[in-house]
This record gives sequence, C-alpha cells and structure tokens, in this order.
Amino acid sequence: MKDVLIVDDERAFLSILTEGLRGYGQDFGIITAENGRDAIEVLKRQPVDLVVTDIKMPQMDGFELLEYLNANHPRVPVMLMTAFGTPEMEERGRAMGARQYLEKPFDVDTLVQKIRGELTRELSDGGGGSLRLLAWERSPGDRLLLHRLRERGGISVVAAASADEVPELFAAAAVDALLLPLADADGWRLAERFAARFPFTPVLGLTAGRASQDLRRALRCGLADCLSYDDPPGDAAAALEQAAARFRSLKRSLKSQVRISYESEIERLQHEMSHELNRVFSLQDQYDHNRFQMVKVLVNALQINDPYESGHSERVAIKAKNIAASMNQAYLMAHGVFDFRELEMAGLLHDIGKLGVPKTILNHKGPLSPDDWAVIKRHTVLGAEIVSTNDNLKAIAAPIRHHHERWDGGGYPDGLEGDAIPLVSRILALADAFDAMVSPRVYRQALGLPDIVREIRDNSGTQFDPEVVSGLLMSIGDA
Repeated sequence: MKDVLIVDDERAFLSILTEGLRGYGQDFGIITAENGRDAIEVLKRQPVDLVVTDIKMPQMDGFELLEYLNANHPRVPVMLMTAFGTPEMEERGRAMGARQYLEKPFDVDTLVQKIRGELTRELSDGGGGSLRLLAWERSPGDRLLLHRLRERGGISVVAAASADEVPELFAAAAVDALLLPLADADGWRLAERFAARFPFTPVLGLTAGRASQDLRRALRCGLADCLSYDDPPGDAAAALEQAAARFRSLKRSLKSQVRISYESEIERLQHEMSHELNRVFSLQDQYDHNRFQMVKVLVNALQINDPYESGHSERVAIKAKNIAASMNQAYLMAHGVFDFRELEMAGLLHDIGKLGVPKTILNHKGPLSPDDWAVIKRHTVLGAEIVSTNDNLKAIAAPIRHHHERWDGGGYPDGLEGDAIPLVSRILALADAFDAMVSPRVYRQALGLPDIVREIRDNSGTQFDPEVVSGLLMSIGDA
C-alpha cells in the first residue's frame, strides 16, 4: 500500500479531510502533519509516495517544504492546496515542480481522484516517463494527429473539447506542454494568453503548414514551436519532447532563485524580450500607437466638454486593468477576456457618449430633473454608437453600452443581469464606482478606503459581479 502525507496547520480541516478520505475505502494510507517541520520529521522516519500540503502555514510554509522535498526527495510528487490562491502562487508552485494546485474548498471525491492519478503516474524528472500533453481537439484533423501522437509517439494526451475546457484542464492536470490549433483568431488568442501567463510551460501551435508569417507571429507571442498536421508522428513527438526539455532546463536553472527573486527575474526577462520584440515588430507598435493617439483625442474632447472627466477616464482604465490582472484568469478566459488592451481602451472611452450631453446638464450643480437624468443615462448608448462607427474600436461598443448595468438586473440601458452583462462592462462598472468614491464631489468629500471597501462588499452580488469584487479587493490588498 502506498502512503500519502497530508500537511495542514488547521487541525479541524485536517481531521475532516482525513476522515473523508478514509471513508472512501481507497487503497492508500494516510499520514498527517500540522506544519512543514513536522512533515520533515515524518519524512525522516518513513518514506511516502505523495505529499499534499497547504501553502500558508506557520514555521515552514508549503513552498519551503516543496523546496526541501526537491532537494532531499526529488521523486516524491507534491500537490499544493490553498484557500487564498493567486495566479502568481500557482505559477510559482508549478515552476518549483508541484504536480497539482488545488483551491479550497474542494470536495473529497475530487481530491481522491487526483491522488489516485498521481500515485498511478510513473514518476520521472525529465526522462523515463511519457510526456503529458494538453491539447485542444477542435477538428477531425486534430483528433487524428493526437491519435498518432498517442500510438506512435508515446505521448500521453489530455484532450479538451472546447476553449473553455483548456484552462479548466490545465488547472486540474499536471501537464508538460500545451498544443493549440491556430486555425483562427480564437486559437491565436488562447495560445498568446497561455504563453504570456505561464512562461514555464511550453505552448506549441498547430498550423496547416509552416508559413513564415505564422512562425514569426509564434516567435513574437512567445510560443515554443509550431507543428504542422503534415509532420510525421515521430518528428512531432520529438519536437514536443525537445520543447519540454528546454523548459525543464529553464525551470531547474531558476529554481534556486525562485524564493528570492522569482518575480523580479521574470519581469526583467520579459522587459528584455519586450525591448527586442518591439524593435523587430515596430510596425505593429506604430499601429497600436496611432490607435491610442486617436483614443486620446476623443478623451481630450470629452474632458473639454465635462470638467469632471479630467483624469477620470485614465484612472478608470488603470483601475480596470489592475482589477482584471488580480482576477481568476480562468474566469477571464472563459468569458472571452484575453487582451487587456481592449479593456484599457474601453476604460478610456467608457464615458465618450457624454459628448452628446449638453454642458448645462453635465455642469448642473443641484439635483437633476427626471428628464435631465434620462438624457444623462443616454450617454452609454451614444458612446456605443460613436465607437461602433470605427473599425478599430467597434469591439468595445458593447462593453461601453453596458457599463452601467447591475449584476441584479437593475441597471441601464437594457436591464441586463448576471452573465448576460459583458465581463468587460462588469469590470468597468466597479472601476468607475471606485473612482467616483475616491474622488471629491461638490456635495461630499472623498471617501476613505475602509468606507469604500465596506460599500463595495455590501453591494457584491447586487450591483457588482462577486468575481470582479474579489479582483478589486485583491488588487488593493484587502481580500
């Protein structure tokens, strides 16, 4: 019988979890420890086959325990669990070699399945076991290629039937590489998003051929390689193995620096790569620059028309990006939010419809009449109409139109409710409200941060999307 060591400083949770696991009648034994140091004492007395550890613990946290295991028991797989996870914590754990990353709460059945999966998986450190590949199976051609990789290339394949399943399976399964078909814009966006978000997992593209423009774009997006449907299975498997080996080597070289300088080192490498890519792809940068210049012209026109808007749109755009960066990334991707540039432009132009509102109404000091308030509320529709006339901006028309909708359906202009509201609109709504509360008005002083947090928490689930609220609270350190 194999033994699983479970480490958690919450005794009640540890007791409940242990009893739940034993109740399933599984064929593995359970050993418990209440912190990292106790776990090390257990490991000194007896061998174990798997470690499941909480991250945040006193005396020695889960990352420190994982570092000890890497140095002293490198063949023991580790599963991390936490109730206060972030994308950065997940990526740090994967970079250090954790097989799984679980967010509490989770059901015992799910944990049993993951434990069994790890115990039956052949352990290796870059050799002796099959490469584990996560692939998006979009077409019969994809299905045929994956079948060949399984049968002739010796690759273990986890297949996702849709784009929504890719981040879900990635979060649930320990994989060595991702293979994503680049047949259209959706495929490219998903590949770019994963390559940017998970720099220690190789992302490979799958194309109908090896067109030079595809290879250049893949390099620019940070993809590890591009495969073709025409590649022999052996060659495709070799390319996957080589990519995984390169990334494993990179992880090993950085592992000693993870605890001290992980974030700063990644930021430095990204800045260096960004500098070089900006030089090579200057035409694309110029296009983006021109587009933002056009946006700034519109924002300046809005600020001239409405003094209150001075700096407001820029602050909303920045806050919206900060909220999105702190949100659950799988939630963003599942709702089609892949590019923060569109979110930023929508933030800059969310009030552009006020160009169609008379200055007498915008600058009115007292309470507005029902007719004047109806005119003000029209700015969301006018804003959507303004940007929809430009091909470069029409993608943000819907987010602008609905940025005053409410999660409970009580907003305007269409009374949309819940997930029917575009996610970008939900993010803008909270960023807009936050800026309004931190800014002074003629009728009140700016609110303090504790009052703002209390107000936002009180309106979570009614006015605001709870997931977006969690992102905001995380971004201001009040989660």
